[in-house]
Amino acid sequence: MDGDGDLNLVLHFRLEDTYLIDVYADLLRQDLADRKFNDNHHAVDVLLTGRATSNGDEYFDFLGEENVDLFLTGKMLDDFLQKL
Repeated sequence: MDGDGDLNLVLHFRLEDTYLIDVYADLLRQDLADRKFNDNHHAVDVLLTGRATSNGDEYFDFLGEENVDLFLTGKMLDDFLQKL
């Protein structure tokens, strides 16, 4: 994915199983504090923790941190802003 030739791990999550929507809401509230909307994109460092299986019955815990760009667009953003 990043062109370095190494294998990359790509994880997919259901948004409902994360706290990211709450983080995004807080960032938008801060953005709207001056009563004007500045940007729908907000970069934030997030911590990922979890448990996975390596062969179906052997579990291992993992921990990682990454800077992600949280954003909504179009009708989803409009609906989200109305709820704030």
